Amino acid sequence: GRAVGVTQSITDDDALAELVLDQLVIAPTDEGVGVGHRLLDWVEGYGCSRELRAVRIAVEPGNERARSFYARRGYVEAGDALIRDIAHLDTEG
Repeated sequence: GRAVGVTQSITDDDALAELVLDQLVIAPTDEGVGVGHRLLDWVEGYGCSRELRAVRIAVEPGNERARSFYARRGYVEAGDALIRDIAHLDTEG
């Protein structure tokens, strides 16, 4: 009956075919139990359903904890953000 995590400002950048996530926040009492992974799974799945090619996440330069989390998920540096291609399922054949 309480929020343990939230994503904020998810937008499509049609010009780049990317889903842009401005923020993913987990309640301090629920860190380290997979909430962030589940939220990011949803974000990536949403991007896939929109047939976008990547997810781009804005992360503050000094936020090493967040950068480490996203790096473990396969995100790489891309200017002022982190980015990861979305794996699409092959539905043909």
